Amino acid sequence: MKARQAESERKPLLLIFCLPEILKRLQAPRHPVALVAAMLRNRILLTVLTAVLSSSGSSYAQSFRMEKVDSFEELSNTQITPDWGKATLTEKYFDPLKHVETEHFIIHYERSPSKIARRAEGIYEEIMEFMGNPEDKMGGKKSHIFVIPNYERWKKWSNAVAGLDWIGGVCRGNEFYFPAEDHTGKFDTKGKVLNHEMTHLVFNRIFPKHVPTWLNEGVAEYFGARENMSTVEFRAIMGRKKADWSLDQLTKVERGYNGMTGATLSSFYGEAAMLVDFLTDEHEKKLLVDLITSTMNGGTLQEAAVEIYGYESYAALEEDYRKYRRKFK
Repeated sequence: MKARQAESERKPLLLIFCLPEILKRLQAPRHPVALVAAMLRNRILLTVLTAVLSSSGSSYAQSFRMEKVDSFEELSNTQITPDWGKATLTEKYFDPLKHVETEHFIIHYERSPSKIARRAEGIYEEIMEFMGNPEDKMGGKKSHIFVIPNYERWKKWSNAVAGLDWIGGVCRGNEFYFPAEDHTGKFDTKGKVLNHEMTHLVFNRIFPKHVPTWLNEGVAEYFGARENMSTVEFRAIMGRKKADWSLDQLTKVERGYNGMTGATLSSFYGEAAMLVDFLTDEHEKKLLVDLITSTMNGGTLQEAAVEIYGYESYAALEEDYRKYRRKFK
């Protein structure tokens, strides 16, 4: 995919610098056949090398259009929420306030927006391609991204506008709010929260109606976590978060989070992401769009097991998932 430039450029260099040390540790001659044999005997180094080669990497669009707009009134889409959007575009949070537009997003910022703009378009491109390029229901109407310039102002915004104290970023309908700096004063280069919430923003463009929490958060955590992890790392980390969730328990979390916090909420995110991984790894990816569309219209995973995924029964899907899940505990 186009969206992998930054990481893909580093992988060959990483391998070049690491290869002499790998050969030394394997105590293998440089003859290809002998090298392969030695690597097969040393599964740990083979796993590391495989992870480097197969790493999904961060999502950055190789090329994208970014155009500066002089005033809010000149933007292609000036529809923002009065309680959050309009309350945010003030001198309390931006001094000076600037705007740029990309193909799918309008970014409100104070300092350079290029990193977030590139990542936003990259994530959009990756999700659309992964899902088989479904229709973007918003068409040419662009989503808004509000980049609060520093952590101090972000904390003020979180309390005054969002009414929350602990958030690291939040997507609300067609709007995404995010701090340009974390508490250390640096841009979050790994972008875990950014990737997760940006997935919600793109998701909302494709699926404008309510999607159950377990599926909505599962998709966001799946894409958000995998942006900076290899498949091996993703499954190992998410797999360790299990807290004995059954599919029935998981899919009952339909609206809100049922009061979950801390480790329980973390395990919910992990299990929901693993279910999305199972559904897209063991089955055609495009079926995920059918599942999401079905749930928007009141459908359930129990019904989808037969009608979408072709199982004889929901119990058969449950058993398949249990087998898949045991691999990554």
